[in-house]
Amino acid sequence: MEKNTKLEKFSVEKQTDRGENLPDLYWNLGIPQKGEKLVIHPPKILETRVVFESRKLKVIEQDLEFSNGYRETWEYVELKSKGGVQVMPLKSDGKVVMVREYRGAAQRYVLRFPTGSLEGEESPEQAALRELREETGYTARRLHLLKEQRSSSTYFRGVFSIYLALDLEFVGCRRDLGECDMEVLELPLEEVFGMALRLEIESPQTVYSILMLHHYQQQRKSFL
Repeated sequence: MEKNTKLEKFSVEKQTDRGENLPDLYWNLGIPQKGEKLVIHPPKILETRVVFESRKLKVIEQDLEFSNGYRETWEYVELKSKGGVQVMPLKSDGKVVMVREYRGAAQRYVLRFPTGSLEGEESPEQAALRELREETGYTARRLHLLKEQRSSSTYFRGVFSIYLALDLEFVGCRRDLGECDMEVLELPLEEVFGMALRLEIESPQTVYSILMLHHYQQQRKSFL
């Protein structure tokens, strides 16, 4: 076995800010030594299993073996649907349409863009238009895919398509019974951008989308 894949103890001298030499004990887990090049090898997946399943989510356990021989079991949550969508409705007057809705995980009302999962065999575009109408009452004549975002979270796996909705027309809401207290807000983009910078918006996905939308507007893309 190569040296950089062995588990071996070694002692080093660490220089502190006060100039003292203090011996520390480390485990050599294939960390490259000075002058060596780091070679990244993805872990080997030994087994994947579903340990819990609900109406919308699955909890997955995955046994991994890393290049140094270390084994660990990781857990993550996966969407049962083919993916999710988030829609950023931008009106001709420069205002964005957002909703404030109670979220169980946060246990309070959260400001966000229309969001939801794909249902049945619908495409991401169809899901985006459906969620837009259900939650805000608007439909859009133009829909632009800005980003297909794969979650990089440690504990969540999913694909979200982020859309910009333009040429809006109000046609009336089609909400589920559980969305009866959802509040629809029309806010200037600059105001929403400021709220994101001041950390007044809790959802990281919403903040990410606001920053992306603000960038596109500043760049004066043709569809704006």
